[in-house]
Amino acid sequence: MGAILDTREGLAPLTGSWAFVDLETTGGNPARNRIIEVAVVAVDDGEVVDEWSRLVAPGRPIPPSITGLTGIDDSMLADAPAFADIRDELLERLRGRTVVAHNARFDYGFLRNEFRREGITFRAPVMCTVRLSRALYPDHRGHGLDALIQRFDLPRDARHRALGDARAALAFVGAATRDRGTAAVTHAIERQCGGPSLPPQLAPDALEGLPHRPGVYLFYGEDDALLYIGKSVDLHDRVRSHLSGDHRSHTATRIAHRLTRIDWQETVGELGALLREARLIKQLRPLHNRRLREAGAQVVIAVAEDADGYLEPLIVPARAPDAWPGDRWYGPFGDRRAARRELGRIADENALCRRRLGLEKGRGNRPCFGRQIGRCQGACTGEEAPVRFNMRLLEALGERRIQPWPWPGAVAITETDPESGRSECHVIDHWRYLGSARDETEAAELASDPPSAPFDRDHYRLLARWLRRHPQSARRLDATR
Repeated sequence: MGAILDTREGLAPLTGSWAFVDLETTGGNPARNRIIEVAVVAVDDGEVVDEWSRLVAPGRPIPPSITGLTGIDDSMLADAPAFADIRDELLERLRGRTVVAHNARFDYGFLRNEFRREGITFRAPVMCTVRLSRALYPDHRGHGLDALIQRFDLPRDARHRALGDARAALAFVGAATRDRGTAAVTHAIERQCGGPSLPPQLAPDALEGLPHRPGVYLFYGEDDALLYIGKSVDLHDRVRSHLSGDHRSHTATRIAHRLTRIDWQETVGELGALLREARLIKQLRPLHNRRLREAGAQVVIAVAEDADGYLEPLIVPARAPDAWPGDRWYGPFGDRRAARRELGRIADENALCRRRLGLEKGRGNRPCFGRQIGRCQGACTGEEAPVRFNMRLLEALGERRIQPWPWPGAVAITETDPESGRSECHVIDHWRYLGSARDETEAAELASDPPSAPFDRDHYRLLARWLRRHPQSARRLDATR
């Protein structure tokens, strides 16, 4: 196996017991793929005390791409033990230690799944050297192991073999300590690994079971009063951050002091978490979610020509866009006051007539107040022609225009979890979120008999933003039948 890696110089931040772990696997999905090699480098108070590695028989052929990456082939594993045969030996080396890995979510997920197959619930504190690199070197773009090996001239023997990569991750900690100093690295490690200071009224095991997965979390106070709903692509890390004591606002501190219970709902991906958060906030109306809570008074601005040929903004209730005639709709806004504020803003910034915009009363061709003080170009008196006024109004409103729905009917946006292979189809029709289904067959059934779903500005905004970023993610449901 070779001599123990001598990297004690620069490992002062590693007080306590640590296990630098690396795995090679048959693929990237811990639910379907298996470990083919495991290595552990044990560190006690900054000193490497043990190195251990084993090849592991996965019980299935190794894909050629994995052999090409790692050099491990089926013949090398012909006499290798199964994971069940090494589990006790591995567990003994991990027990009582913080597990450290480069992209720790990957390695920790595989370890937990392998132990789970053996009937063992494995949990350990975790530190990720990718996150450590990002914290210490935020100006650098590359934080993969190859980038760190090149940047710090780390040991590069046996790359993509478990022991070689575990050694490289450990060597990075040493190199970063020499570069940034013991205090900076210690602080970064403590911020990542330090457990949250749980409020005294919260059960000590309140965070047990929080997954490193997307979803929404719900904070409850006394008498099961719902305090707050949030979302994250990593529920575990987000909730820990909430309770870290390093609160960014007075509201966050108040929530932590009143918190007595935590609940959560997993989703397959980020979009599902966003949609569910917006829907749950409106349904359950938690005390501290004011931004997404109000829904009933939403309005849009419509434009129609008046008798003189000038476009007149009309503030109307937000309805399902498929019921709107024409395509000149702007917003949406939380209520009529917000829409009037927007009209006032564009009037002031573009010298548009406030009377023509319905913001000021007046009759005939008498000049409005803005015209009298030089802030209106004369649409009120007929000095600004309708075609010019209309063009300037539409241009000013343009950035708030509600995008036309680009499909004739409902679509499904499918998210798939690369680890579990589980999918979720979000059914959308004319910007209305109808619900989520397990597959496109269920999605088509949901679209054919949709529940009542009003137009919602928060769903519209996040869906419009999502589809701009992922234009190919939507699939017409009528095209699947």
